[in-house]
Amino acid sequence: MTVCYYKRMYFSKGFTLVELLVSITIIGILSAIVFSGFTESQAQARDQVRQTTIKEMQLALENYYNQNGSYPVAGCGLGTGPAYSYDCDEYIIGLVPDYIDELPGLHGQYEYKYATSYGSQPSEFKFAATGVEVLTVDSFDHPFAYCPRPTGNGAHICDGSGPPPGVYAVYSRNGWQL
Repeated sequence: MTVCYYKRMYFSKGFTLVELLVSITIIGILSAIVFSGFTESQAQARDQVRQTTIKEMQLALENYYNQNGSYPVAGCGLGTGPAYSYDCDEYIIGLVPDYIDELPGLHGQYEYKYATSYGSQPSEFKFAATGVEVLTVDSFDHPFAYCPRPTGNGAHICDGSGPPPGVYAVYSRNGWQL
């Protein structure tokens, strides 16, 4: 009887190969489900950061306009005009630190772009964030639509059937005439 007891203990010490493979497969499936839900939540959070950032920039630009009578010019030696400036840290001249603590980063996860109307005292601006992942723009009426205002003939400024879904944008109070 003692021999049988030791024999049973010997065989019940570990798992079989099949049991190990089934356990690993179940753990892999569960982790894939959890990971896929987690990455979508992260993408939504990044999109919400983009939305918050461009609203903060819009407020800072409007405050600048209220105090100076024009919007700040684009930096980096590009001057003003519809050409976006995004190659240096001070891509909007005079906004930091009086109107906003710091400009959003350009070479990180997001890319921000700023453009103004022509002249030394711009009367219009457009500020955009690219790389929208999940919370995309689905209509021209969306508050962050890249080109929400129709032109004189009723058509939208954007080419194609709808606004670019991967971009958020805000505009000056006068609209976007460029």
